[in-house]
Amino acid sequence: TGNAVVNGAISGITTLSISGTSSIAANITSSSNQAYTGAFTITGSAVTLTSGTAGTVAFSSTVNSAANVGNTASAANPLTVSAGSGNVTFTGVVGGATNGALGALTVNTTGTTTFSAAVTAASVTTNAGGTVALNGATVTTTGTQTYNDAVVLGADTTLAATTATFNDTITGAYGLAITGNAVFGNGTADTVTLTGTNKALSVSGTSTINANITTSGGQTYTGATTVGAALTLSASSITTGSTLAASGNALTLTTDAISLGGALSGSAALVIQPKTDATTIGLGSSITSTSCGGASCALALDDTELGRLSDGFASITIGSTTGTGAIAINYTTPYTFLDPVTIRSKATSGGGSITATSALASSTNSLTLSTYGAVSVVGITSGALAITGNGITLNGDITTSGTQTYTGAVTLGSAVNTSSKGASSTGNTISFSSTINGAQAFTVDAGVGAITFSNALGNSTGLASIALTTSHATGITLTGNVTTTGTQTYTGAVSLAANTTLTTTNSNIGFGGTLNSDATTRTLNIAAGSGAVAFTGAVGGTAALGATAITAATVTNSSTWVGNSTLAITGNAVVN
Repeated sequence: TGNAVVNGAISGITTLSISGTSSIAANITSSSNQAYTGAFTITGSAVTLTSGTAGTVAFSSTVNSAANVGNTASAANPLTVSAGSGNVTFTGVVGGATNGALGALTVNTTGTTTFSAAVTAASVTTNAGGTVALNGATVTTTGTQTYNDAVVLGADTTLAATTATFNDTITGAYGLAITGNAVFGNGTADTVTLTGTNKALSVSGTSTINANITTSGGQTYTGATTVGAALTLSASSITTGSTLAASGNALTLTTDAISLGGALSGSAALVIQPKTDATTIGLGSSITSTSCGGASCALALDDTELGRLSDGFASITIGSTTGTGAIAINYTTPYTFLDPVTIRSKATSGGGSITATSALASSTNSLTLSTYGAVSVVGITSGALAITGNGITLNGDITTSGTQTYTGAVTLGSAVNTSSKGASSTGNTISFSSTINGAQAFTVDAGVGAITFSNALGNSTGLASIALTTSHATGITLTGNVTTTGTQTYTGAVSLAANTTLTTTNSNIGFGGTLNSDATTRTLNIAAGSGAVAFTGAVGGTAALGATAITAATVTNSSTWVGNSTLAITGNAVVN
C-alpha cells in the first residue's frame, strides 16, 4: 500500500499489488495476479513481468519509460508481460509522458490484452492464441507492430508503424487507419471485418493481403498492394493509389465505387461487381450523368482505369449475378479488353440493361454479355461471343474468330453484318435462339461453321433482306418463317426444322446449295410476288420436302427435286 521502487528482481511470490506509483527496474515473477494501481514507470533496460499460467496483469494508470540521463529523450526501456492465459489490461496512456515512450512492448497471453488509451512505443508485439482489444484510438511506434492474435477494435483506430502485421482476424464496428505498411493475415482464415456505419480501412504504405477484407465503408490502399491468396475485397468504395497485383490468385472486388490509381494485374480470374444489387455500372470516359437509366453510373471505370487492367487474367468479369442496376459502356478512345471478358447482370427478373454505345472489342478473347434485361450493342470484335438478354438490339457489325450465340429476341437497329471469320478464322457456328426483327439488311457469314435459326425471322417487322453464307455440311437450319421486303439469299445447304414460309415483297429468293427437310418431312411455302425463285442445288435429295407451294414470277430448278407430296407453282417454271 503506497509507492514502490523495485531495483532488484522479485520472484517466489503468489500475487503482487501496488496501490501507489511503481518504478520498476527489474523482473517480477508471481504465480498469480499482479496489479499496478498508480503510474507505472520502467526504469530498467529490460523488464519482464510474469504472472504464472493464468494470472492477470493490470495497469490502472499510465505506463511510461523513464527518460534518459538529462531528460532529453526517452530511455525507451522495453517491457515484456507474460500472463499465460490471464488477461493483461492497460487502462491508462502507454508511453504518453514527455520523453516517456516505451521501447519494445511485448505482451504474451492467450487471454485478452486490452489497450484502453493511446500507446507510444518502439514496437508492439503480441503472441498468438489470445485477443487484443484496441480501445484507445491510437498505437504509434517507430518500428513494427505485430499482432499474432485476434484484434478487436473498440474505437476508430489509427496505427502508425513502419509495418503493421496482423496474423489473425480483425473485427469491430469501427474504422481502421494504418500509417505505414500493412500485412493482413498469414492465412485465408485471418479475415478483416469492419461493421458499423461507413467504417473504413486505409493504408498509407504498401499492403499485403492474404484473406478477405470486408468493410461497411471504403477501402483505400495508397501504396503498392499484393494479394497472396484467392480472396474478396468488399467495401462501399475501393481506391488504389498504386499497383494491385493478384499474381496467380483469383480476386473479387465487391464495391459500389472504384478508383484505380495503378495497374491491376493477375493471372487468375478477376471479378469487379457491385456490393449493392441496384448499383449501376459505367465503363468508359464518355459516360454521362444520364448514361445509366437516365442517371449517372456509380461503379465507374474510365478509359484510363480500363487501360490499367493488365493483360494476363484468366478471365475478367464485370457485374453481378444478382445485379439489377443498368450497365453502360461508352468510351472516349476505343478500348480492347486483353483477356476473356464477361459483362453480366441478374439472369432472372430484375436484371439490369446492358447498353454499349461504343463498339466492344476483346481481340480473339471470348466476350459474354448476360442479363435478364435488354442488351444493345453497336458493334463487336471478339473471339467466341455469347449474348443473352430479354431483347437484343444489334446496331452494328459483329465479327468474331469464334462462335456466336444469341439467346433472346434480336432486333436489327441498323444494317448488320455478322461474321465468324475474324482473325483469319475459317468460320464458326452462329446460332439464334429466338426471333429476329427489324427493317434492316441482315448478312450472316459463318464460313465453315453452321448457321441456326431456332425461331422466325421478320415475324413482327420484316427484314429488309437476308444473305446467309456457310459451307458447313449441316448448313443453314430454319425453324420458323422468314419475312423480308427485299431479297433472301441462302448460300449453302438449307435444312427445314419446321414447316416453313418464306415471304418477300416482290423480291428474289435464291438457294445456292441443297434444300432438305430434317428428320421430319416439312412443308414449304414461298411467296415472292413478282420476284424470282431459284434452286441451284438438289431439293429433297437426302430428306424429301412435304407439300410445297411457290408463288413467283419465275421458278428455276437447276438440279433434282424429290418430294413426297404436292408441288404447286404459281408463275413461270424453268426446270433444268
